[in-house]
Amino acid sequence: MYKKFKEILQRATSGDMHNAAAIITEEFENWKNYSSRQDQVDDICIMGVKI
Repeated sequence: MYKKFKEILQRATSGDMHNAAAIITEEFENWKNYSSRQDQVDDICIMGVKI
């Protein structure tokens, strides 16, 4: 799971912040739909900062 998340972040950070947000949101929705058939998971927080 961590490898997949790292790949998503690497793909998302290759473009601008709006593109990154769209990629992460889409992946999260896909994951949430899949994980809803499994046990409850802890809270999730993903934050991006551009300096």
